Amino acid sequence: MNAAIHLPPAETARFLYAIDPTAAAWTFQTFDDSPAKRRELARTLHGTLAEHAAELARLNAAGAGVFITPNETNGTGRKAENISRVRAAWADFDNPALGTLERLRADPLPPSIIVESSPGKLHAYWLADGVELGEFKPLQQAIARAWESDPAVCDLPRVMRLPGFMHRKGEPQPVKVLDAKGRRYSRDELLGRYPLAPTPAPAPTPGQQAPAPSFTDKTSPYGTAALASACETITAAVEGTRNTTLNSEAFGIFQLVAGKEITVEEAWCALEGAAERAGLEAEEIAATLHSAFTSGLAKPRTAGADPARAFAEQAALPPGASTEPTGEVVMQAPRPLVPDEPTPSAAYPVEALPPVMRNAALAIADHVQAPLALAAQCVIGAAVHLAQTRINAPHIHNPDGMPSSLFMLTLADSGDRKSECRRLAFRVVDDAEREAHAKHRAACAQIEADAGALKGKAKAEYLDNHPMPADPRTQFTDATFEPIAGAMIRGMAAASWDTDEGGQMLGGASLKADTRVATLGGLVKAFDSGTFERTRSRSNEEGSGAAYNRRLSIHLLAQPVSVAEALGDPLLRGQGFLPRFLFAAPVSLAGTRLLTAEQMGRKSWADPRLQTYWERCRDIHASPECIDRDTSEVRPPVLALTTEGEAEWLACYNDVEGEQGSLGQYAGLRPFAGRAGELVRRVAAVLAFFTGRSLIDGEAMRNACAIVRHSLEEWLRYTDRAAVDPDKHRAAALLEWLRDPKRANDWREFHRDKLGKSGPAATRSAKPRDKLLAILVEHGHLTTIDGKQFRLVHPADSADSAESQ
Repeated sequence: MNAAIHLPPAETARFLYAIDPTAAAWTFQTFDDSPAKRRELARTLHGTLAEHAAELARLNAAGAGVFITPNETNGTGRKAENISRVRAAWADFDNPALGTLERLRADPLPPSIIVESSPGKLHAYWLADGVELGEFKPLQQAIARAWESDPAVCDLPRVMRLPGFMHRKGEPQPVKVLDAKGRRYSRDELLGRYPLAPTPAPAPTPGQQAPAPSFTDKTSPYGTAALASACETITAAVEGTRNTTLNSEAFGIFQLVAGKEITVEEAWCALEGAAERAGLEAEEIAATLHSAFTSGLAKPRTAGADPARAFAEQAALPPGASTEPTGEVVMQAPRPLVPDEPTPSAAYPVEALPPVMRNAALAIADHVQAPLALAAQCVIGAAVHLAQTRINAPHIHNPDGMPSSLFMLTLADSGDRKSECRRLAFRVVDDAEREAHAKHRAACAQIEADAGALKGKAKAEYLDNHPMPADPRTQFTDATFEPIAGAMIRGMAAASWDTDEGGQMLGGASLKADTRVATLGGLVKAFDSGTFERTRSRSNEEGSGAAYNRRLSIHLLAQPVSVAEALGDPLLRGQGFLPRFLFAAPVSLAGTRLLTAEQMGRKSWADPRLQTYWERCRDIHASPECIDRDTSEVRPPVLALTTEGEAEWLACYNDVEGEQGSLGQYAGLRPFAGRAGELVRRVAAVLAFFTGRSLIDGEAMRNACAIVRHSLEEWLRYTDRAAVDPDKHRAAALLEWLRDPKRANDWREFHRDKLGKSGPAATRSAKPRDKLLAILVEHGHLTTIDGKQFRLVHPADSADSAESQ
């Protein structure tokens, strides 16, 4: 696959050379191709293909689409003002009519380059000499009219898919060059074939006979801030709300365009880019923006002062708001103060799992109707249990390596089918455990029966010569650290602390008792080196001692509410316990898991994907474990890195390390990000081992990087949620108080002095009262004319308002 190589793909180099053989640098762009729109996959890179080929390949393998800015930029950005030269004009055919390719090739001015972006979809380029920047948009529109291609593809900084990489929306498909004759056209040739037409002014709204609007050529500071905020809101919109969010935010921005606060080109380009990053399709974006443009121009808005703004200076008017002639701030829709739930999880990188594991995770999620992340984490957990006594992961400084054990935590609500996912993933492990217990019970019963037939010295000698076999247990569910440590010291070699009631572990006695610091230290030491040490009084039933080179994995499935306190515990985070966990918190599928007769007829145990996975698990389980019979120490070989694997790890490590700087993505997540390099090596070892490889190659390492990066993103979501401004929490509490049914009728409209006298204790003083009121105004839950009299906005009111626009 092209996305897995480091040298510039030949197809890519061929395309770029055809576009501009004299180019010294290019502006590359990547976006997540999945609906999740993971922000870490959105990158703008300036430079040569050779400089960025490896990073583009890594991002493409992780799920990003790879794009190029065909027009020349100044290397400092990807906005209209950064475009320095028109290199080409082009057309984007999302749904080309039958015979379009043949007609393009037969045209008097055939395209210089034709690209197949995915099966049936085309990009056609006409290399251009002498086209002015201001002529580019009308030329694009003329081409779109002539060929009935996408009319929205008309902005100077537009990006297009780059051949040589994979289009990863749906089933991955290569982006290919079909033709690259490279013929260049003069300005006169292009304008002769595609005459320019003036851009039509938007039609006036009913009852309005306005002259054609005039626009500003410079965006104000207020407009810049408003546009940035709107784009952030659009990009962050969750599935199901993206079109509505785009419509609302674009309406507000185009009001500012009409008010000459923002240039029309900058507004259109930024909104279109944000909508693309949010995952909306081109036709949907174009239709929504045209509608919002027409509506917004009819209601110009500026950043000028109004009676309400004087009150809300400390909280800038949100870009989604408008100002009525009365001066009252009217929100398009109230925005949440504190999210009821964390930001929805990014799509789990299931494509990073080896085929057998990936297919098993997909099958489990399909049959159980559970989140894919939940199924995938369970499959990894089972693979870790099998691997930890058979291989070591490579350590950067220790030739003996480190345990391949992992600590894993997956959050899922009650009813999200945690137990069933775990049952299918761990079936072979559980079956083997039950069989071992049955044999153990039979052996113990036989010894007891044989000894029972003897008496006195003969019985004692028999028992000395026939000791009870060791407990074959390798899984703990309802436990604390003490008995697990005791079992290790007494001779257990390896175990998994594995439960679908993770709250019992993270919120249980071990981590709430006076000994929690010691317990956390013991768990961290067990993870790092497999060492268990303890000094106890003689009366303590677990006793004292030490055990070395043991293995302990933790696989927890938990309800969010049961571990919420633990996930925010500074000791669990700061001491390095939680940062060692591979974490996922997928969105519940409850309410969408409808069954069909066809689904009822499919049985998980007959699914060939699961049968293949279970067979591989049985093969591994039947292979020898590297356990010293005399000491119970686990002494497995180290799964070494190939040169490519080492290079992939180094790139991933440096990337994550760089994001821990003061302005980096992981600046507030350093304990977690600092563990990423180690976790990547462990995950890569498990993935490579499960596939039967004797070395960790570049593919296994890239896949491990994707899985660990997803975990970091999940931790980041929870960290961000926990860091919500305390004033917003207090404002949310005030809003709840105002909306309480027992007093709601008395507080639909109120004066601030009334709140100071009769409201909650937190509003009795003027300064905190006004701060909370400003926050509620800013987020659209209150409106005010003069900063004194307030009206409560109910969700139904804002919905009616939105429908009427």
